[in-house]
Amino acid sequence: MGFATPLMLLGLLAAAVPVAAHLMRRRDLPRVELPTVALLSRAMARSRRRVHVVDLLLLAARILLVVGLVVAVADPFIEVRLAYGDGQAASVAIVIDDSMSMERPLVAGGAGGAREAGEETLAALARAEAQDAIDALPEGSEVSVILAGSPVRLLVPRTDDLEAARLALGGRGAPSARATDLPGAVARAIRELAGAGVEARRLLVFTDGAAHAHVDDVRWPEGGISVEDRRFEGQPDNRAIIAAEVAIDPTTPGQVSIAVHTRAHGDFPQTRVRLLQGDAEIDARSVDLTTGSSRVTLHGPLAVDGDPSARLVLDRDEGDALAVDDERAVLLRRSAAVRILLVDGDPHPSRDRDEVGYLARALDLAPLDHGVLSYRVVDPDTAEALDLAAWDVIVLANVRVPSRQATTRLYRFVEDGGGLLITGGDRVETGPYAARLGELLPARPSAIAPSEGLSLAPPSPSAAAPVSASGLRVSNLEGTVTTRRWVLDAPPTGAQVALAFTDGSPALVLGQFGSGRTAVLAVTLDAAWSDLPYQPGFLPLMVELIEHLAPDGERPRGAVVPGAALELATPPGADTMVIVGPDGSRHDYDERGTFTFDETVAPGAYRVLAAARGATPSDIGPAAFVVAPPSAESDLTPGGPNEVPSSVETQRADGGTVAKRRIAPWLFLLAGLLAVAEGWLRMRRRAWAAR
Repeated sequence: MGFATPLMLLGLLAAAVPVAAHLMRRRDLPRVELPTVALLSRAMARSRRRVHVVDLLLLAARILLVVGLVVAVADPFIEVRLAYGDGQAASVAIVIDDSMSMERPLVAGGAGGAREAGEETLAALARAEAQDAIDALPEGSEVSVILAGSPVRLLVPRTDDLEAARLALGGRGAPSARATDLPGAVARAIRELAGAGVEARRLLVFTDGAAHAHVDDVRWPEGGISVEDRRFEGQPDNRAIIAAEVAIDPTTPGQVSIAVHTRAHGDFPQTRVRLLQGDAEIDARSVDLTTGSSRVTLHGPLAVDGDPSARLVLDRDEGDALAVDDERAVLLRRSAAVRILLVDGDPHPSRDRDEVGYLARALDLAPLDHGVLSYRVVDPDTAEALDLAAWDVIVLANVRVPSRQATTRLYRFVEDGGGLLITGGDRVETGPYAARLGELLPARPSAIAPSEGLSLAPPSPSAAAPVSASGLRVSNLEGTVTTRRWVLDAPPTGAQVALAFTDGSPALVLGQFGSGRTAVLAVTLDAAWSDLPYQPGFLPLMVELIEHLAPDGERPRGAVVPGAALELATPPGADTMVIVGPDGSRHDYDERGTFTFDETVAPGAYRVLAAARGATPSDIGPAAFVVAPPSAESDLTPGGPNEVPSSVETQRADGGTVAKRRIAPWLFLLAGLLAVAEGWLRMRRRAWAAR
């Protein structure tokens, strides 16, 4: 405690004035002649006692009044250590990572102040420290709160109502299973600060900094915004069910087999995975996690009608950091795999020199979160004899001009909703190809030309951008070196250029024909015309291109990530549709057509029911879907060091700023109350003295 004007404390000497006045004014009660001496003595004694007590209270009130006023004028203050900031008004954007990895407990000796390890989760700690930071802001400050679990959400728009912001952080629902989008959350926070009404602008980030958070991809603000990045150290050991693939069991009619993929980060003993329907155990297998990963197969009954959902559950282990990824919902029905026919126009015994070898490898390595991608490789002659209706996507890789009969079947396949990808190569005669398949192609090849010196790049801003429409990722391809290419004609209206050469000509064009989708790639899928297969962006490009070409089904192909929005359609003949979440919550839609469903936060199986108007809804087994945590969130490997680029203004993260809190207003209030009390006591003394 200190005083802004300590010399004013000399005024405390004035406290002697009430004491002196009290001593000078002391006198006996007035003498009153009464006929009865006994009554006089008793009355005088009572009066003296009352007045004496009141006099002492008056003396105390007057002394305290003088002392309070003098101390208040001296402007006293107390020093407090702020949890955040420097005590000055500021506009603060708070980013809180509320992804699944933040649901783990603190590690002993890690960040978290005086809190004990295991006492609470990192998510709870982040919210508590965010509340402390808001409490430390003075009046006149602004605050906004952004949640970094995917998709990014604005929990509190920028406001000067600090108490409302603090209360918004107090609510906690079920444990999060979301992925992390820290770069997107920071970008949203910077937008919130752009319209700040306070000159000082700050960004405060709470995260565990796990490797999957991609902190290195964050674009920190520069100029006028100070940044504080607080990271919490959580328990690192974790194991999880990262994927489950359901297929018809070929050995047992009426059964399905479930391939269960588990992964461990840390030392874990052998455990067990169980298949449950309700509370009934259908099957169980031992899982050996000593090598870090394992795959076992369980079996269950094929669901023909009704609810097809079941659960895979790992036995609990106290050393496991996260519980939410120890369980995964599955649907005991036929596989929802995307079926791909790879027509290999230039087969070779060596996979590295085979026309579709790199594509097949990319499909093998596709992240399990994308669902099952099932493919078959055939030569052109075999492809012409196959029933195309058995496939979802057909890839013609450096394939000669198909026969007229095969061309007719290809047109019908795409028109009915199938997907078609055609890629370049020396076996293709561009003239006949364009003449026979021209209407199918989103861009017609006109010639084969050298392309030395050209590389691949995203389309220019003026070009149509399929990235937003189809979700294709075309990053990490900029270093691609090409030697030959198809020269593609200008795409017609409605086609989209997803990838271009550095001279601006199209390299990958997407189109639509009937109910199906088509694509043309101007280079080969092997390394003959370019080093595209060697680029880090090749695998995600191929996987997402195949998924883009696949027909829209009744349900998502793979597990849905928490928080994702789905486009669902009311089945023919139905007027109402009901979606039942894993927690039993119901979502009713009383209209035909397509609608967006985004209540996918809780992991588990979602049942879909439908009915004609007035009828009782019944399960549509094929329309059910699963929401599952992203496998990357189960890997709790720490990211890089806690470093914000040196070009960014940073703020210390130890909460060591000391601020002065004035208490003079409270002392003036106390002095006012004492003045009221002194007046009341004075009136009571007069009343008692007059009796």
